[in-house]
Amino acid sequence: MKLFIAVYTGMRSKAYLMTVKYFFHKLKTLGVAGVLDVGLYRVLVALVPDRLRLPLWRFDSWYRYKNARRLLASGINGEPCLVLDVGGGAGDFAIYASKLSYFASVVVCEPNPRSATRSAQRGVLTVRASGTALPFANGSFRYVTCLHVLEHVPWTKRQQFISELARVCSQKLVLICPEGEHAEALSRSVIGFCERFGFQAPDMTLQHLACRVPRYQEIITCFDLSKWKVWYFRSRNYHLDLMYFDVMQIPVFRFFAHPLLLVPMLLLSGMPPQVELTLVASREIPDIEGCGGLHGAKAR
Repeated sequence: MKLFIAVYTGMRSKAYLMTVKYFFHKLKTLGVAGVLDVGLYRVLVALVPDRLRLPLWRFDSWYRYKNARRLLASGINGEPCLVLDVGGGAGDFAIYASKLSYFASVVVCEPNPRSATRSAQRGVLTVRASGTALPFANGSFRYVTCLHVLEHVPWTKRQQFISELARVCSQKLVLICPEGEHAEALSRSVIGFCERFGFQAPDMTLQHLACRVPRYQEIITCFDLSKWKVWYFRSRNYHLDLMYFDVMQIPVFRFFAHPLLLVPMLLLSGMPPQVELTLVASREIPDIEGCGGLHGAKAR
């Protein structure tokens, strides 16, 4: 791991990155960059099996989806159920979950009109509403998921947001988000990288700092621990995620980044420092399989 960090630190040097940027600028000038982007995407769609396409093409999304799917599937046991995905965007997780046949139905709740329209067009049952005022009765959904949404909710509204998730959930809630000082440092590093070398900083990453990166202690205080049992674990290595986000800023290389980084990110995800929190809140002791490093929050 130390060797990997040393090599990558060298790759982030100004000389190396300026060379890469110059090379990409030349490709863009010649009109090659756009052709490669579109061409690689079409090849990927045509040749890669559907089950592997998401991890190879959009590793970041697939990683959070696979954890949420596993945590929910461990308690379903083939029974029909209704899942609410709050902040589900264009319905990616709903489609991913339904293809693997673990859930009877996934309902997306999304406040953004463009994303909600896209989700509905893809055949996902979609409700346009804010997570701070969910239009559902208490305990309407057996399972509720919230995947990388909390960091985009202003910190002043997070308690109301999490309370609403808990209100409509009758059994198990899965919340996944970047968390802690290392996640904040990662966001600052990505933004600094973009500013230094002239790339446009991702809006989503800018929101991490504007809304404040969540902290575990802040999240846990939003639950009534006399009614909820809460477990959590951390994952995603800081250095690997930094490499992933850096490479994703360079369009031509982004499609190579996914398959090349997939194996090391999976193997080294459990090594500290870690930047992602997966929290499971259940009204009973959850049956969680394959989740090493679980920690439980004690009732106060």
